[in-house]
Amino acid sequence: MKSIMVLLVLIFIFLFIVLPIGVIYYFVKRSRKPSVRKDQILEDWQALIEKGRGSAEDVYKAMISSLEESKAPGVTWERQEIEAGQMLMRKSYNGLVVTNSSLEGFTAYVFAYDYGTALHVAWFLSMKASFLKQVVIASVLQETDPRALVRYLPIYQQLELSAYTTVVHTAIKKAVAYQMSKLNQDISSINTKSKGFLEVW
Repeated sequence: MKSIMVLLVLIFIFLFIVLPIGVIYYFVKRSRKPSVRKDQILEDWQALIEKGRGSAEDVYKAMISSLEESKAPGVTWERQEIEAGQMLMRKSYNGLVVTNSSLEGFTAYVFAYDYGTALHVAWFLSMKASFLKQVVIASVLQETDPRALVRYLPIYQQLELSAYTTVVHTAIKKAVAYQMSKLNQDISSINTKSKGFLEVW
């Protein structure tokens, strides 16, 4: 009789406490916009295309075409509203989110938007460490910056991260070069080396 009561209590807790919390968490997470913050950025690259105003969609299409051609395993992308910044200091952009199923917590965010008569194109690679990983980084590795975790990744993950980042960087460079060529401009006038922990050419 006692075991039946315990079982009934456990079923009640699951149905009326655990399950509702899980469902709420799932839908809240799904409704949340992807976001990128300065303290999460591992790598970035930016370019300004003179007289490129109005060509953002062409850049996105060219980049997606390049990503498709790469057939990089586990790499997927989606057009989404992206929030840049944190707390009250943030702004939303219509961008492209590129992820790799083999690299949990790593996301590339691509932006292309009009800036005066020019088109500003940028991408950021961010790393979002879970709370547990942040504790390990601070207490075990004695690192104050969570992004330092990238230095302790296994070799196979470092290789995957490098390849994934290079695929994204190459795709956006090709898209920028294509758009600049339509305007009789040369991408050689732009520094194509990314800035950050990886420094991709």
